[in-house]
Amino acid sequence: MLLVNFSTDCADVMPGERIAQLVVSRHARAELRLVEALDDTKRGSGGYGSTGY
Repeated sequence: MLLVNFSTDCADVMPGERIAQLVVSRHARAELRLVEALDDTKRGSGGYGSTGY
């Protein structure tokens, strides 16, 4: 676990203090395919966030 203080103030971590959580979940194994071109989408060529929603 990495612990980073982005503040300009000092922060103390005391013994026994809870500073993290663990989430156990399934993971998917992707099957990758090489393609020459991608299908058109509602987004078009605008990229992420360009659908107006």
